[in-house]
Amino acid sequence: MPEISISTYLLTDPAQAFAHVTAFPPNGTGDTRVLEERYGALVEREELAFTFEDKAGSGNRWLHSFDPPHLRRIQALDSDWSDRVDTFEASGEGTIWKIAWVPQSGGAPFMLRWLFFRWKDRKMLHAQLMQPVVEHFRRQGYY
Repeated sequence: MPEISISTYLLTDPAQAFAHVTAFPPNGTGDTRVLEERYGALVEREELAFTFEDKAGSGNRWLHSFDPPHLRRIQALDSDWSDRVDTFEASGEGTIWKIAWVPQSGGAPFMLRWLFFRWKDRKMLHAQLMQPVVEHFRRQGYY
């Protein structure tokens, strides 16, 4: 199956990129207050896996699993939303940050979603999700 993903290059190390994007420190000791501000009300915590109730009030619960500073996985627990996987890989003097969506459905529904992503969503998501992070590190003087 084709992949639904976007990526960018950040001129910073993976630990700083991971911390900024996820609000989770690279040392693996997440501050519950900071995480709740970002993700919603904490429902359950087990080591580096946190379940949050959606901030938007939808009632959806999301399982956030962290493997600092390389990976964050977000899984929908109450819906068929796609899972999201953020990876942070060292490359040269910076980091390749990739977001991949893993759909819960296959076949024709997946192919339609993939086509729509390629046609419209990819550029919009890059602008909304990745460009602000690129700009953050640019303002910090990394570029």
